[in-house]
Amino acid sequence: FLSENPDGSLTVRTRPHAERGRRLVETGTDVENSLRKVISAYVSGADSIVVKGALAATVCDEARARLSALETIEESGDEVILQVFEKGEGFTLDGVLRRMHVVVLALFGVSRQLFEKGRAQVGEAEKREREIDRMYFLALRSAVGERRGLPEALHKAFAAKALEDIADNLDEACREGASVAPNARMAQLLA
Repeated sequence: FLSENPDGSLTVRTRPHAERGRRLVETGTDVENSLRKVISAYVSGADSIVVKGALAATVCDEARARLSALETIEESGDEVILQVFEKGEGFTLDGVLRRMHVVVLALFGVSRQLFEKGRAQVGEAEKREREIDRMYFLALRSAVGERRGLPEALHKAFAAKALEDIADNLDEACREGASVAPNARMAQLLA
């Protein structure tokens, strides 16, 4: 189990941290760095994340676009409170991995279509890749809370990373290959 310390370092535990609760993120002046801190709090299992600073609204908007089950529940001045709403009996890490697999297969289909028929599918590929990114962070969050043990959770986290990498590569192939499509050799590689 992974948790972030106040100084920014990470702690690995063999059991869940007793306090999931609330995490505080100070935005500073860099949106990307602040977003990484919000993602870290999300992945480590925080149920709510308090974001403070001049960039709080911007960081929270970007976080909500990238992370599943995250919503703004309170906003005032330079403070935004995000809440994770992921509770549900049907929600499992295995289910997230299966869904990621299905979306990656669909992304292969989109890529193949581009190279077979030359149809501009770049927007569809980008949309599916963003969906995989969201599910990847959700899978990591789920792995942190996995009750079956660290080895199994790590294997599943590695599987999620592999699927996320495949999606990134397929998206890049579509973006870079749009100018040369249709291309029978590329279509054959993706079949």
